[in-house]
Amino acid sequence: MVFHDYALERLSEARGAICQRKADELASIRLRGGDETIPSLDEVLSIVGGRVPLLIEIKDQDGDMGTRGRAAGGGGRGRVARLWRAGGGHVVQPHSVAAIAGRLPDLPRGLTTSAYGEAGWPLLSAAVRERLRAIPDYDRVGASFISHEAADLANPRVAELAARGAAVLCWTIRTPEAEAQARRVAQNVTFEGYAAALPGA
Repeated sequence: MVFHDYALERLSEARGAICQRKADELASIRLRGGDETIPSLDEVLSIVGGRVPLLIEIKDQDGDMGTRGRAAGGGGRGRVARLWRAGGGHVVQPHSVAAIAGRLPDLPRGLTTSAYGEAGWPLLSAAVRERLRAIPDYDRVGASFISHEAADLANPRVAELAARGAAVLCWTIRTPEAEAQARRVAQNVTFEGYAAALPGA
C-alpha cells in the first residue's frame, strides 16, 4: 500500500498504525481532502504507466531500524522486488535496500538520511541515531544517491558523498523559498503544500 505516514490519522479518515490493517481494509479508507482511498503500489504504477521515474520508499516497520521488520525481506521480498523493477526506488531502511540489492543489483538505489535528532526519532536509541547520522550504509548497499533532511544539508558527510558522485535529494520542502535554498545543495526535492514550478519555468 502507498502511504507516507506510520499512522493513518494525518492523511486519512481512520486512526492507528497502517501496519495493523490488512490491504483490503486499507483500500476502503478515504484519504483526506478528496474521494480517493489508499492505493496499492500496483495501482500507482498502473496510473503512472512508466511515463516518469519513481522513487519508491520502503520505511522501517519495527521502530528501531533493525532487521525484524524489513519490508523487502521475508515472504514479501520477491513481490516488492518485482514492483520495484517497474518503478525504481529508494528506502529509508538500510536492511531493506540491502535485500533489494541482492535481488536487483542493476537497479539504482539510495537511502533516505537525516540528522537523526532525538525529537524527530524518539523510538531510536541514541546509539542507533549516532550511527545512522554518519550515513554508514551508503557503500554497503551500493547506493547512488541520498535523500537527506533539508535542515541538515550543510552536514559535511553530505558534501563528502556529493564529492564522490552521489546525487543529493532532500525532504521535506514546504515553500518555494525553502526550495530555492535547498537547491543550492540538492538536485531535487520532496515537497508538499505548494505547487512546485515545472523544470525550466
